[in-house]
Amino acid sequence: MMIKFEYLTDPIKLRDGVQFLVIENKPLYRRVIEAFHNDTVGELFVLSENYVPLDMKKTLCYIGDIIKLLSFKPRLDADSALENTIRFMKIWRKYLGVKLFAISGLCCFFSHDELSVLHRELSAENICALDIGSAVPNDVNPVNIYIIDKDLCEVIDK
Repeated sequence: MMIKFEYLTDPIKLRDGVQFLVIENKPLYRRVIEAFHNDTVGELFVLSENYVPLDMKKTLCYIGDIIKLLSFKPRLDADSALENTIRFMKIWRKYLGVKLFAISGLCCFFSHDELSVLHRELSAENICALDIGSAVPNDVNPVNIYIIDKDLCEVIDK
């Protein structure tokens, strides 16, 4: 599965687990977040599988407010916010067919160790997540980061 964004040279090849899209240009970051909130994300992104475009309204779940996500309570025995997040994604993937979870603020909410667990758990469940932020997260695998800087240039680290 891939997601194409006009400001990136190549589409993001979505792998299971967590990947990061960093948009350092604040007006563009706001535009992207507003598109997710207003359900107009299809104007900026194209999600495809085997080069066939997918209906973003059916295959993408945007989690804009991590606090609202954490109020999701399918069972009462969740020990942590991390477990609740993973459980939410598993249920939505299984029952609603969500193929990609777009999230803003994941790195601000979870520690490095929790992000590692989240990545490992989502990978094991074949779940893709894309965290959209405005700053490069600390201690994150650079292979999973796509950066658009303040001048709208793609930062490529090879």
